[in-house]
Amino acid sequence: MIHPIESVGSYQLFGRTLPISNLVRQPRSHRIDPILIHPGDRITFVEVTEGELIELRRQVFEGRYDYAIEPGRYAVADHLKLGSDPEVAAEAQRRRATRCAAQELVKVP
Repeated sequence: MIHPIESVGSYQLFGRTLPISNLVRQPRSHRIDPILIHPGDRITFVEVTEGELIELRRQVFEGRYDYAIEPGRYAVADHLKLGSDPEVAAEAQRRRATRCAAQELVKVP
């Protein structure tokens, strides 16, 4: 789950993001809509260091950061076609095998 605003009580299992909402619509990226992501949007996460995250957040709060927003459409049919791609199917099988091997190492009572 991605929380659109910073709040207490949420877990940071995968990490932290740049702010994805600004209800006062100050930065240029938030002028049309104060919330940058909506249900069904595709999001790419990029690993950064703690120092890089702090600098990027500073840029957001100072109104100097430009979010990389690409218009597009999502079609379930296109997504389902990926499953028939032999390369994607092979990768999925490798991941399933890795997961099963890990489950064998950790017995759950």
